[in-house]
Amino acid sequence: MALPPGTSGFPLIGETLSFLGDSFGFISSRVKEHGNIFRTSLLGHSTVFLTGPEACSVWLDEDVIQRGGSFPSNVEQIFGGKSLPLLDGEVHRARKELVLAAFSRSALASYVPILEKTTRATLDDWASREREAGGSAVVALPGMKRLAVEGIARSIFGIDDDALVGDLLADYQKVTAGLTGLPIRFPGTAYYDALEARDRILARFRKLIAERRAALSSAGLSNGEAGAADGISRVLSAKAKNGETIDDDGLVLELHHMMLAGLIIFAEFASTVASLTDHPKVLERLRDELASSGKTRDFTLEDLAAASYLHHVVMEVKRTCPNVPVSFGKAKREFTFQGSTVPEGWMVFFAAYETNLADAFRDAAKFDPDRYAPPREEHEKTPNAFIPQGAGKPMGHKCAGYDLSTVFMQLFAAILVTDYTWELPEQDRSLTFDRIPPEPKSGLTIRLTKKTSA
Repeated sequence: MALPPGTSGFPLIGETLSFLGDSFGFISSRVKEHGNIFRTSLLGHSTVFLTGPEACSVWLDEDVIQRGGSFPSNVEQIFGGKSLPLLDGEVHRARKELVLAAFSRSALASYVPILEKTTRATLDDWASREREAGGSAVVALPGMKRLAVEGIARSIFGIDDDALVGDLLADYQKVTAGLTGLPIRFPGTAYYDALEARDRILARFRKLIAERRAALSSAGLSNGEAGAADGISRVLSAKAKNGETIDDDGLVLELHHMMLAGLIIFAEFASTVASLTDHPKVLERLRDELASSGKTRDFTLEDLAAASYLHHVVMEVKRTCPNVPVSFGKAKREFTFQGSTVPEGWMVFFAAYETNLADAFRDAAKFDPDRYAPPREEHEKTPNAFIPQGAGKPMGHKCAGYDLSTVFMQLFAAILVTDYTWELPEQDRSLTFDRIPPEPKSGLTIRLTKKTSA
């Protein structure tokens, strides 16, 4: 049996420290050395990494890869238990069906005004603070993080409480910091703080769920599509094809998963600003498309869908922005890929970011929104080449919030380009890779000016 190329590193800890210190760099360097499959040892577990469109087909095969038992124990603890990323088969499909009730087309349509209002308030705040400081640049990253949390909290969770949004933001920053810290549960460590924050978050979500159940019961509603607009109510009143509904324990974990997955959109906001700044022709073309539409506010799903270049810009930001280094899996049985055999029970991590930069895309390192337009349509020509938020079908392990993130990014870009001008002062915009998602070292300072006609 030929094991994948690679090394197990040091006894016990393997290559854990290198991986936690810079997961993206760890994967990239080994892909360059070994190709689309390599092995290592992380936290005492034999682990294989897969990347590339062909490997993705293996990754999606339920007979080969399972999700149950795939998270490192510290990550599962931070997630609070078994939510969608750790479920398999019919159990996963029933739960996914229920969660997708929060992301139906009618749900998304109801979220758009909320997300637009929240985005406009954030950008107006930056512009006003820049004016008050006499032209001094604003550090944008904290506002982008709050925008990500606030957008999800106000739309999906139905939260209308600034203090609660602030508390969630503070605790989720502790949670994400714990993902790249050593799993030592001792006061003062990032991991300890992450677990304490997790407990506060789950307690808040239990309270929200109880309030939504009471409201639905009081109103006599049994259909989330006809009831309250927030996503929690939609999920609570949904019923899977097998007759299952969701219980409080399950929904608490799914809300936590939604926010953990949704928070990373702040990195894509930052990448949108940086990419448009660095590519003035793309910015000019996007501005022209939006101006010609005649629609500058009160956007609808139909308005956003009609702006094809806007959609292609968002797709390219998703492809090129590093956010999450791996998705977790476990070998359900022994399998062979590209001449290497992976034993049953090994951890199998799939690197989507590396896949999005694969040779399936022409000049893959180049920021080029036209690659999605006819006749090129590069994302359609190689199966599983474009997978910024997971591969496969929505009922599989593709991110449930894929469409929501697209809409949120479209709104952010459309409002930014239509209503503002900006410049990025000289700064260190290189990314620091010791956290997830990676962040610009400067915090992304920006001088934002609102157009007088906006």
